[in-house]
Parts: sequence; C-alpha cells; structure tokens
Amino acid sequence: MTDPINTDKLVSEQYKTASNLDARISLHSKYSTNKTGWFNFILGQLRDVPSDAHVLELGCGNGSFWVNYGERIPPDWVITLSDISEGMLLDAWRSLVVTKRNFKYKQINAQQISFKDAAFDLVMANHMLYHIPNREKAIAEIRRVLKRGGTFIASTNGNGHMKEMVEYLQLVDPGNPFINHDFFTLENGRDLLEKFFEKVEILEYSDSLVIDQVEPVIDYIRSAIPEERRDEIRLDFVRDVLKSTYDSEKSIRISKRTGIFICK
Repeated sequence: MTDPINTDKLVSEQYKTASNLDARISLHSKYSTNKTGWFNFILGQLRDVPSDAHVLELGCGNGSFWVNYGERIPPDWVITLSDISEGMLLDAWRSLVVTKRNFKYKQINAQQISFKDAAFDLVMANHMLYHIPNREKAIAEIRRVLKRGGTFIASTNGNGHMKEMVEYLQLVDPGNPFINHDFFTLENGRDLLEKFFEKVEILEYSDSLVIDQVEPVIDYIRSAIPEERRDEIRLDFVRDVLKSTYDSEKSIRISKRTGIFICK
C-alpha cells in the first residue's frame, strides 16, 4: 500500500502555500450546480459527534471548511488543524484568525500522528489520502488516535471525476499526474478502510460544474502545473478550445464524482 508519491515534491510544487488550492476551491464554490454546498454536506454527517468533541483535521489546507461554516461548529469543540505543509498552516491561520476562535495548529505527517492514543472524537481527512505514500500506516494512525466509538470522515473522488478537466490539462501538460487519484477512490477506498474500522459507509455527493467564463478554467489548469512546465502556447490553444465550446454550448460543463466515507 506504499506508492511512489514524492511528498516533498508535492509540498514544494503544489502545496507550499494555499495559492494553487485557492484557485481550485474557487472554481468549485462559484460554479457547482449542487446548491447544498460541499461543506454543508459534510456538516450534515456530524450530528453524532459530541458537543465537546476533540477534533483533528489532517491536511487542513487553507482552512476553508472552518472559515465558511465556523458559526455552525459547536463552541466547545477543541479543534486541531494540521497539514504537512508549514505554508498551508500559515495560510489557514491567516484565514481563521479573524474568527476569534481558538484553533490549534500543528504540522503533521499523517503517517506519524504525534498525539496519544484515543485523543480525538472526530478525525477528518478531506481529499488528501490519495497523496499519502503509505495509506495503511496513515489509517492505522488515525484509528489509534480515535476514541472508541469515534468517527473518521474521509472524502475523495470517484472514477471519471472532472474527466473533461483532465482532458484539458493533458493538452497543456501531457502525462500530468495531478488529477490521477486512483490510489484512493470511492471505488477502492472501502476495502482499505474496512481493515481498520468496523463500520464504513459511503455517501456520494451529486454535483457538476457549469462555468460561464474561460479564465477560471485556465486558472485551474495553471494551478495543477509546476511553473517550469507551463507552456503558454499550449495554454492559448486550450483557451481557444474553451472559447469555442462556450460559443457553441453557452457554458463549459465539467462532470464531478465525489463523496465521503464515514467510518466508525
């Protein structure tokens, strides 16, 4: 269950700061057709979590979950936000300091979680387990730090997620592995999780993107390609393809397939 993922390279190229992640989150938040909202969907699954829960988020990124819905989080939750990237944690702190909420921040590699056994009522890992080289080790660590009866929420994508975006990205940067999340998907994640949890439930989130501008798509593509590999000529070609699509269909449509595992 160990994959050839270069974590140091991933952090330095993609997640040194939240700027690339921000471009991607922005596309989803502005153009998703499901108006429930992704974070609202996740919050709806946390009804059984104690009102005084100790919570750990692994791979918190820019902290957008807590920025957008902090007012709905029980005031007595003790929340630790963690990420392998120090720059991400700094961006999360910058986003959340205005909330006046006492979040804790800790740099953590999910394969070696630096907390004692049974420390948390809830652990969350949103769209990040496919970046972990040894997922079995990480999930064993998550199970270790969860209290008996605790909840683990892991979100990920399914086969065909954003397939149109993948095609556009490959036109600019052939062989780009960024949207290849085959290591941990809605299709294969259950088998792994059931090695560690007695109850694993899958909930899919029905959604797609309907985009009325070309540049947000270009921004997304840019965010997925290291600067030294960005080819402006190819980007201009894809920009023309997108303009042609928009002119003929009056929108740019991107299919999505995503959801969460709820583990007890």
